[in-house]
Amino acid sequence: MVHQKFVFRSAQAPGGKNGETHEFRRAPHQGPERIEMGSCYSSTTLTSLDIRSATLVIPPGLRWTLTALRNCSIKSLTLGRGVEGAAIWSTVLPLIASAGRSLTSLTLIEFDSGSISDTDILTFIARLPHLRHLSISSGRENRISESIRRLIPLRAVETLRAPPAFIEYFVRHPYPLPKITSICVLWVGIYDVDAFVTSLRTIIRNLDAQARAPRLIVSADTLMHSSFSLTHYQSAPGLHEFIDRVEELQITATPFFYGDIADVASWVALFCRVQRVELTVSNPDSFGVKRLLQAIQPTERLDGIWVNGKMYALVKEETRLIQASSPP
Repeated sequence: MVHQKFVFRSAQAPGGKNGETHEFRRAPHQGPERIEMGSCYSSTTLTSLDIRSATLVIPPGLRWTLTALRNCSIKSLTLGRGVEGAAIWSTVLPLIASAGRSLTSLTLIEFDSGSISDTDILTFIARLPHLRHLSISSGRENRISESIRRLIPLRAVETLRAPPAFIEYFVRHPYPLPKITSICVLWVGIYDVDAFVTSLRTIIRNLDAQARAPRLIVSADTLMHSSFSLTHYQSAPGLHEFIDRVEELQITATPFFYGDIADVASWVALFCRVQRVELTVSNPDSFGVKRLLQAIQPTERLDGIWVNGKMYALVKEETRLIQASSPP
């Protein structure tokens, strides 16, 4: 396998009046030989692209990607962060948007503001008018600057998955998300419950103002030991006015020294009106799952949870009483 490294260079266009032109050059120590990579031929069976490597977003692989978007029936595109450096993305994303205007599904993975600007991401999305499903994963916690005045209506989007900062931005539009059916809020700063509830309040009030009532989902990555920090919020005044609008909870729990899977119960207790809970955790032992099922109180809306794709019934109150009264 030959590994290639490309460097990005900006240069003034002839005459200096038309801005910058951009070109890619191979690192000098790799030699002058040209590396050819052909175009993608027309195909009706190629319907999705999942790109998580720099190979297909910089020359010569970029040519294949662009021709695939133009020549094939591609409706779904996933882009990983593959390339570090906003300068490269600011050049490549407009090309991808121009070639992929028929895309209906877009997933951006780990697109943090350090490697690409908010403006570049939002401009890219705005150029894809047929998007029905949009997912943005990012570690950013700050709000998107209000100086970005152009608001995107996302007229065709039905499902949206993103951190609060992006969702807040999208619902700022005077007529936001007319076809939305589901919004999944990625809880980025899990230790700051107040900031999250503030964002959720903003999102819900904007949706209510436009009579939008999508299914609300919260997705969080957490260390098992950090779940205890949620306990004292369960009775906080005004909290449940907005938390109780959440219908589904998705938790990815990372094991920690002396952590107990049952600690996740405090998350479920915080969102006490959820109808579905999905937990993803590595190598859960059967005793830990049993403790978790006993720790979560069943409700009229919730009588079971999903652990790594498998459904488990919660322990009902009468069973708890029988177990508590039984001799050891």
